[in-house]
Amino acid sequence: MIDPAHYPGHPQEMDGSPRPPRPKPADEAESAFLALGPGAKSWLIEAAAAGTTLMRMKMAAAVELAALVGPRSTSRWDWLRRPAASPTRT
Repeated sequence: MIDPAHYPGHPQEMDGSPRPPRPKPADEAESAFLALGPGAKSWLIEAAAAGTTLMRMKMAAAVELAALVGPRSTSRWDWLRRPAASPTRT
């Protein structure tokens, strides 16, 4: 029997379930976007999995909008809730 404790870096939890993705910001722009809340984190995970283009542009727009209207939950922003792979440009 394989003991998962022997493989601490393996991408699954100790009970065998898959470990959820944990985005690590690569720069200040990604840090600012992720600071918007859990909706931003969910969107970034989905967008990365889908191979979305124009991600940085959408993230920058979300950060700019939050600066204008206040740091509300990104789950309320319809344009950000669109599927990450949506061909519609914002």
